[in-house]
Amino acid sequence: MQHLGDYELGETVDFTFVTTEPDTGAPATLSGTPAISAYVGNSVTQITAGITLTADFDSVTGLNHVRAVLTSGNGYADDTDISFVITTGTVDGNSAVGYVVGRLSLGRASSYLRIGAPAGASVSADIAALPTAAENRTEMDSNSTQLAAIVADTAELQTDDIPGLIAALNDLDAAAIRTALGLATANLDTQLAALPTAAENRAEMDSNSTQLAAIVADTGELQTDDVPGLIAALNDLSASEVNDEVVDVLKTDTISELSGVPAGTPTFEDALMWLYMQARNERTTTAAVDTVKNDAGTGIATSAVSDDGTTFTRGEYS
Repeated sequence: MQHLGDYELGETVDFTFVTTEPDTGAPATLSGTPAISAYVGNSVTQITAGITLTADFDSVTGLNHVRAVLTSGNGYADDTDISFVITTGTVDGNSAVGYVVGRLSLGRASSYLRIGAPAGASVSADIAALPTAAENRTEMDSNSTQLAAIVADTAELQTDDIPGLIAALNDLDAAAIRTALGLATANLDTQLAALPTAAENRAEMDSNSTQLAAIVADTGELQTDDVPGLIAALNDLSASEVNDEVVDVLKTDTISELSGVPAGTPTFEDALMWLYMQARNERTTTAAVDTVKNDAGTGIATSAVSDDGTTFTRGEYS
């Protein structure tokens, strides 16, 4: 068994091993549909994806070649140990199953652990993507320019702005502060003196009371005069006015045909229309069914009928 070294996830490994006759030790062909499987760590799951075995490689008896594609898609992972084992095959009629033909590790090398997994396709690709010396110099020149501008602004702030702000704050007088606060006079006592007196407050309350009394009076007048008047007007309908309304209902207003049988407790309008439709519209009766139709000739209700020679029966319409 040979140790193949440390590889990175995603690489492809190629290695060879020799099979020999048990008796003589001479190279012998690995036959019997041979196969190589990979074991990751102590897992008992065999990986066969991406593994190609060529027995008698280059027509050399007993020389076997293995190519394994070490990708995560094939079941491999970083920071693991991999064993390649014969899982099918014989040598000179003897089973070769269980022989370990190669071992390797993925991502265990000290340099790999220090650097970590590459951000791109490989560590070399990551290094190639780093800025060049010229690009670094350009960036440094830009940073120097910005730093100089900051230093200049700081110096100006120290010599001009801050002293000016301090001087402006020191120059505020009492009048300016009162103006900023919205105070028209010099002190709080003057502001309090401008508030309404008790007599002025009482006068305002008296005025409000007068307005409230007027509102109450208007409400009382509405209760004693207006509402009874409205009730009297409603009660003053004459018999002729009532008669005109009734005549209008009987001679002018119309109602629509029913689309089905009225309820068991119909309105007067539905009951009257039901009787009218039975008397006016087409109606058919067979030996089993009586049908009431609408004005268009469409049946809207049926009733089962029967006659046993003694009693004629018509059922409820539905």
